[in-house]
This record gives sequence, C-alpha cells and structure tokens, in this order.
Amino acid sequence: MSNEKILNMKLPSKLHDDLKQAAQERYISQASLVRMVLVEWVNSNNTKGESASKLNAESAGGDNENSLKVTYQNPIDTSTGLFDRAPQLHVGESRGVPVITNKFNMTVPQNVFLAKRNIVDYIWKSAKLEGLAVTYPDTDAIYNGLVVSGVSVDEILAINNLKHAWRFILDTLDYETNYQFICKINQEVGSGNLIYGAGYLRSIPVTIGGTEWKPDIPSESMVKEELLQISGMSNPTDRAITLMLHLMRRQLFVDGNKRTAMLAANHVMISNGLGIISIPINKQSEFFTLLIEFYELGDMGKIKQFVYDNCIDGADFSAS
Repeated sequence: MSNEKILNMKLPSKLHDDLKQAAQERYISQASLVRMVLVEWVNSNNTKGESASKLNAESAGGDNENSLKVTYQNPIDTSTGLFDRAPQLHVGESRGVPVITNKFNMTVPQNVFLAKRNIVDYIWKSAKLEGLAVTYPDTDAIYNGLVVSGVSVDEILAINNLKHAWRFILDTLDYETNYQFICKINQEVGSGNLIYGAGYLRSIPVTIGGTEWKPDIPSESMVKEELLQISGMSNPTDRAITLMLHLMRRQLFVDGNKRTAMLAANHVMISNGLGIISIPINKQSEFFTLLIEFYELGDMGKIKQFVYDNCIDGADFSAS
C-alpha cells in the first residue's frame, strides 16, 4: 500500500503483561490480540479522526518481546502520548472465563462404543447445524445406504461424508489433533467436490450469515501457532471445547468449518474418554446466537460455558 507507514514502538510493561494474560485467557495468539487492541485503541483515541482498520502489529524480534513493529495505513498521531495510556484499556479482563472440568470419565473403548451407538444422531444434529434439510429418518436411511427420495444429491453426499469423517476420527484416536489432522478432517467432510478446495486453507474471503464480521485470511504459520497454544491446555475437555470454538471462528476452510471443528473436538474428547460434543436440536438456536456474539467480540466465555453445560453427551458405565 502506497501510504503505509511503520512505527517501531515499545509497549509499556503493564500493557505487555495484560496482553499476555488476556491472550492466554482467550486462547488466541498474542499478536492477534495486540492487533485487535491497537485498532480499538487508535480508533477511540486518534486526534486526527482517522480509523485504523488497516493497522497491524507483530513482534519486532530481538531479545525484548515488548518491542513491536506497528504497520498502519491511516495517519496516527503519536505525539499525544497515545501509546502511554495503555492500562486504560483493561485488556487483561477475562470477562468471566469459565472453569472447565471433565464431566465424564470413560475408558476409550467405552467412549467409542457410545459414539458408534449414537452415530446417526450425532451426524443428524451436525447436519442440522449446517442447515441441511434432512430428517432423522432420512439421515438413518442414507447412513445405511438406502435410497431416499426428496433429499438433494449434495445433502446425501454431505451425510455420507460425515459418516466417513466419523469413521476416520474413530480409526485414528492415537493420532495428534494437529494442523495436518484437521485439514484431513475437512478433506473428508468436503470430498466428492462438495467443498471447493477441501482440506486446504482458504485463500479467498468468506462471509458469515447473521453478522457483518469477516474472518481474516488464515496463514499456515499463524494457525499452527494458535493450535500449539491450545494443545498446551492441561484439561482435555476445556481443550476440546476451545479447539472447536476457535476453529469455528477462524474459518480456516472455504466451507464445512463447523463440521470440521466439531469432529476435531470430538477426536480430543473420545481419545481421552470424556464423551461427545453434540449440539441438541432444541439448543441450536441459542448456540447460534452465542456463536455470532463470539464471532463479533472474540470472547468465548459465554459460549464455552453453554457448550459445557448443554452439549456434552456421555455415560456413567460404572453404574451399570
């Protein structure tokens, strides 16, 4: 961009510590949070009245991690001590990050049994979450290879792809739920030309129904960094829910992101014997409302608690 400028700055230590804490609480990269905070900051404090929608921030390297290289397109008046007033932003506030514990403690074979026993129900609910106009009997018939009338070819393909994707994650429970694995899940979800470029990071913008918010184009290096941070979470139920919500908001692929995210989360859940994440039909409207709020605000506290309270299926085998 022709009028791009670069400002080398050093964050006040208080802001740097707050940013680091807030990034950990929201399970996003610190660089992403820095960018969001600076955009809000400059837009609300800039004396020139210019927006900073093109502003970006990244580590300037070196030994001092407080140092940032801030790139901006619109003018920013730095003579007013703008960057010295950082603590006023209160970026370290967690806004009610829930404490997540394991609701179920099964053996892996028990959890696999539960998944296979209810697999048609999980596929149907996942399909409805994506807006597919299929009934439970339709889903059951398609799953079992029967001919179904009144259902489109794409909907039949979507159900069969979910069937194959579920088989894939159940057959690979000893695999790490990493970047390559998540791409493979999307490839399964979108096979048969159901999704353009299935299995590969999108390189085109996408829009999301119900909001004007648009996710950034993903970069492989940043995605891997974010996934590595999530993988370091100690509690696996918390890690699974966080991974699911993060992938939904990140929109890594052209389509099938919610299906991919839920399957990836369930790979974590089942491989640890912790149950299955599935959004009940009568809770999907509320889930979507919270999801849109999460998309727009970037704070997963409310929707994480909702998923934990309402969307984890499991069984107590010790009682049988």
